[in-house]
Amino acid sequence: MKHCLAVLAIVLCASFTLCVPILKAQDTCDQECVQATTVGKDVENALQQANLTGLNGLILRKAVLTLETGTTLTGGININFLIFTIKHQTKKGDTVDQQITWTNLPKPAGAEAPTASLKDVLAKAIATAAGVANSVKTLPLSEATFTIKFVVDKDNGGSVSYKILGISLGPNIDFDKVSTNTLAVTLSK
Repeated sequence: MKHCLAVLAIVLCASFTLCVPILKAQDTCDQECVQATTVGKDVENALQQANLTGLNGLILRKAVLTLETGTTLTGGININFLIFTIKHQTKKGDTVDQQITWTNLPKPAGAEAPTASLKDVLAKAIATAAGVANSVKTLPLSEATFTIKFVVDKDNGGSVSYKILGISLGPNIDFDKVSTNTLAVTLSK
């Protein structure tokens, strides 16, 4: 894999609707890496799923996904942004950060889904953090921001999953080999 240095910041601001079907993104990389677009789509889906719970009466104002990526050149012109999974065996070398920002996710119409029904670990972490933020009643809440740090895993069949630092990730991860990603979510009343 030929690495190249690149400084590229991608900031996408998107207002998206809940009409988009929730599908798992497909990936063609081996077990040691995942395309950055795959993770971006999965996080977008996790935000939508968490929002369907009603976020304990809070509104998602902003979510900023920061992906630590390596880059490769294929055919001399195609640039691929790759996230190194927990199965990556060598030192990751030079990386760049990509940022994706979503703003003003609309409140869901109709009945809210219970947080316990969420299967996606990222969606469950977002909804749970909203519950914690809303439960603090000493002072009026104007805004709550929390950050979820996570890494990516990929099984032999190509299925991508996410491990949250401090929750579903053990101490045996070598961070010199693995991309560390963050999702900062801002909620308000």
